[in-house]
Amino acid sequence: RAAFQDLPVVLRIAAPLDTVEETVAQVQRAVALTGVAATGLALLVAYWLSVLLSRSTAVLAERARQLARGDFSARAPLGQGLAELADLSAAFNRLAEELRKRLAELGRERDEMEALIETMAEGVVALDAQARVLRVNRAARALLDFPAPIPPLAPVGMLVRQEELRVFLERSVLHPVQSQELPIGDRVILAATRRLAQGGAVTTLLDLTEIRRLEQVQRDFVANASHELKTPLTSIRGFAETLLEGEPPEHLKLQFLTSIRDNTFRLQRLVEDLLDLSRLESGAWTAKRDTVSVAAAARDAWHMFEELAARRGMAFAVEGDADVVADRQALVQVFRNLMENSLRHTDDGGHLRVAVTRPAPGLAEVAFSDDGEGIPSR
Repeated sequence: RAAFQDLPVVLRIAAPLDTVEETVAQVQRAVALTGVAATGLALLVAYWLSVLLSRSTAVLAERARQLARGDFSARAPLGQGLAELADLSAAFNRLAEELRKRLAELGRERDEMEALIETMAEGVVALDAQARVLRVNRAARALLDFPAPIPPLAPVGMLVRQEELRVFLERSVLHPVQSQELPIGDRVILAATRRLAQGGAVTTLLDLTEIRRLEQVQRDFVANASHELKTPLTSIRGFAETLLEGEPPEHLKLQFLTSIRDNTFRLQRLVEDLLDLSRLESGAWTAKRDTVSVAAAARDAWHMFEELAARRGMAFAVEGDADVVADRQALVQVFRNLMENSLRHTDDGGHLRVAVTRPAPGLAEVAFSDDGEGIPSR
């Protein structure tokens, strides 16, 4: 026994494998069943999520298509069960509302701009880079006699018949063009254009016909007034120098002094006419409303010319009468102008007649007639 004390001891224990294998099989079956159940549950959850996601995506897609068609009332439903989709729907709805507000604002600005352009007194013609008409306002349509309605994107050469204006508009889309005055029929138009950064040009058309007519009238008035002032001044100067040079016979002296007086009266009338015209243009003159006898006003106007008419052997007559509401001084001035024209264009020994009639209750008609050669219309 003492001899085996230092030797190793080996114990061999054995048991049957059936029990172990059965336990392992049970564990494997449990794991397999659990995996199958988990997989089935995962598939069910995935299917449910896919159905929910596809339906929500389809709804969002449909709302997006409505938004693209211009229906800004389209909104995505928020109660879809998924927080991510709810956030996406909320973002979509905010985008739709913002687009609606922006487009409504742009629509208001567009309407205001169109109303402003339509009410402009100047004509406006907008062309694209190919010189096709994009927009024409009311003043331009009336000024250029465009057809209604204007064909969309019609070439400007098809609409504008005036050669100079057509060339001006076609050149305006190619390079900067200076403003020009262009004749259009019996009108004078100032055309000014501005090129656009994206191509094309906008041209404004200002009708200068009335302004040019008034300028011509002003030039004619200045020329006529200068002539009218020069004639009596020349006469006064000549008669005064003659009187200063010596002692003419008494009858010539009286004739010269009478001519000086008459020309002085004529100058006074011209100055008064100029002052009246200045007051009219400045708006300082206000008509008075009085009951005036037309015949009496005509006789008062003729009183200034009685002496001249007597020397020339001219007869004056007033037929009829009517009371009117008018400014007496202005009415007398109008009659004086007409009488002065008649005296100027009627030979000695002629006749001037003023006929006053009532064509209708409340109306008076005054006709001046003489046997002179008349005043040309032009």
